[in-house]
Amino acid sequence: ARPGEKYVFNIVNFYKSESLFQEGMRPVLYSTTEAAAGKGWYRAGDDISYVAGTRRFVKNGKAGLYHMLRFTVAFPHVDDTCYIAMCYPYTYGDLQRFLAGVSTQAVRAARVQRSVLCRTLAGNVVDLLTISSGVNNAKAVKLKPVVVLTGRVHPGESNASYMMHGVIDYLTGPSAVAQLLRDMHCFHVVPMLNPDGVVNGNYRCNLSGNDLNRQWLAPDPFLHTEIYSLKKLMQGWAKEGRLLLFCDLHGHSNSRSIFLYCCDPAVSDLPTLVARRSLSFSLANCTYKVAKRKLNTGRAVVYKELQCINSFTCEASFLGTEASDGFPGAHLNQQNLRMFGAQLCKALADYLVPDHAAALRSAS
Repeated sequence: ARPGEKYVFNIVNFYKSESLFQEGMRPVLYSTTEAAAGKGWYRAGDDISYVAGTRRFVKNGKAGLYHMLRFTVAFPHVDDTCYIAMCYPYTYGDLQRFLAGVSTQAVRAARVQRSVLCRTLAGNVVDLLTISSGVNNAKAVKLKPVVVLTGRVHPGESNASYMMHGVIDYLTGPSAVAQLLRDMHCFHVVPMLNPDGVVNGNYRCNLSGNDLNRQWLAPDPFLHTEIYSLKKLMQGWAKEGRLLLFCDLHGHSNSRSIFLYCCDPAVSDLPTLVARRSLSFSLANCTYKVAKRKLNTGRAVVYKELQCINSFTCEASFLGTEASDGFPGAHLNQQNLRMFGAQLCKALADYLVPDHAAALRSAS
């Protein structure tokens, strides 16, 4: 590439008629030359448009026009190798390195047990973390209420992994609130539900071509083994009366801020508490019902079939917060997302053990 010269990129065949690219969202760029000097992924791209094309498609019985994303990039250096992505990547390798790092820290390692939930169609390991005080005391752990946290069922939503990174870092950390949560609950965390999709660069599906978050009603033990294996565990915890809360972390391509999809107005206290903890959170974007088209999702099945009222989807915008309106360059970055993971944990303490959490807030 010739430095300073603008190159035009056209990416076609988008199904959605609306996108945050229409509101100022920019791709991210990685330059190997700049990485050698310590600079990682950063927002880049100008002259961005997202418009309807002329090709038609039919989806779920409805016709529509494919859309096209167009933007320009001026590459910074000659003889450079660059990469462009929709959002900051978080790979399967990144997760494995992070979890290995947790395991090498003796104090953190004593708070978490790492096991294999299952293996995918491609043979990749789906990690299951159990985080609790006395995690190696099986009898004690089995007496505690269970909180299940999952992420990256949609592989293209890498922002979910940064939130999950913050969650794991906080729950295994030294704060008094984290200790409280571990003392009173058993957290089962699946940080990457769809590693095959992540490894192979899929946006939404696994290697069977299925959206795993639409397979919760009757997951196939072979084609959807990730959901089948997790649901089986959760059915057991529900039968024991221990399944207390489920939250699935996602990225959102149409809305701003971070927000929760809830299943019932009776749980509205949690979004309120999260909003008190995080400036990135939007109460206005939260919803409190399950649409018919979402009845086969994890959130809905855990609520209806497993009878767990505390069933949530946490969505993080690919762009930024409502507060950044008028500032199109303001995006949620990796640090913001990791920080929200910690803030979510603090809000869970406020919600699940309010009497204790109130006394410990200053200690966090």
